[in-house]
Amino acid sequence: MLTPYPTAAKLIFLVVIYLAVQARRFGSRGLGLGIFGFMFFLLSQFVQARADQLPQLGASVLVAFGAVTTVWYCVGPVTAAGALRRLRHAFGVRLYDVLRDTASVVATGQDDGTRSRLLQERLDRLHAAALLIEDFFDERAVDEGTEAPLRHIGRVEVAAQRLAVLTVRAVRTPAARNDLAERRARQRLAQRIRALGHRVTAGTARTSEQYEERDEDGPANRPAGSAHVQDCFLAVDELTTALRVLGPRGRPAGFGTPPYKAAPSALGAVPRRDTDTDSLKRQATRQAVQVTTASALAVAGGHLLSPHLWYWAVVTARVVFIRAESTGEVLLQSARRLAGTVVGVIFGYGLAALVGGDGPVLLILLLL
Repeated sequence: MLTPYPTAAKLIFLVVIYLAVQARRFGSRGLGLGIFGFMFFLLSQFVQARADQLPQLGASVLVAFGAVTTVWYCVGPVTAAGALRRLRHAFGVRLYDVLRDTASVVATGQDDGTRSRLLQERLDRLHAAALLIEDFFDERAVDEGTEAPLRHIGRVEVAAQRLAVLTVRAVRTPAARNDLAERRARQRLAQRIRALGHRVTAGTARTSEQYEERDEDGPANRPAGSAHVQDCFLAVDELTTALRVLGPRGRPAGFGTPPYKAAPSALGAVPRRDTDTDSLKRQATRQAVQVTTASALAVAGGHLLSPHLWYWAVVTARVVFIRAESTGEVLLQSARRLAGTVVGVIFGYGLAALVGGDGPVLLILLLL
């Protein structure tokens, strides 16, 4: 219906873009709804749909929805419990990598810079895994069964980071050449960290009594060592306790943990969920203004370059801002989009020259 009025269509397109980005305040479902509305309006303008073609377009959308639903539920269906189990497994694997490299730093007794940088990369991956679990719970209602696992995951991550930092500090403090007690303490520390890593991969948890009896690593049985090494032993104990509270990775996070009771807030304090919602609303409004402004500039610049293909500039401006939370992420997405476009143009031109206009062969090559 807007095809005869291109100026009005572009203005309404900008309004749709603004509303689509504003939908992010409702979480992942709002983000998906906004993307769907943006793409559907763009498709209708791209094919220059008329009013009498709306039934066919609606049927096409239903067919696409049916195909996606069939593949999602019939070809390798993923349940919420299965997704959480895989996320917990990924978190455990990355935690094992952190503990393995931490034990390696202690065993070698030196840090040439490479080991600490590698350990920092391991910690970054552990943090990314924790964020994935947080995103998984953000898509669901936060209650007693989900708030506690998030706190336990965060506690394990913080304890692992503290252990890594204290270990690097202890290693960078050289021990005396004839200090056998310090060397034995560091060897014992490396053994405990390795044992904790194997416990993570095995997916089992011990009680505090079993821990004292089998490992004999209580405070009274620790080998004598420097204050830095003793801090590392305390960090290992803290991580062990956090893992015991979290539970084995073979069961859902938080299973068997005591119910979470929110602490009474101070008089006049704003609840945390209310502050998070307000922050999400402000962020959605700010980004909606940014995306709409960028899309308006893309419409103007696209018309100057190509009056018939200007919409690709708008699509690029919209895609760059999807799931971007900061200016750095926007710049990174822009650089990736630019590099992908250049590589795609070269690859597409090469395929077209190779096939020579043979449509079926070109389609097969694109699918491969």
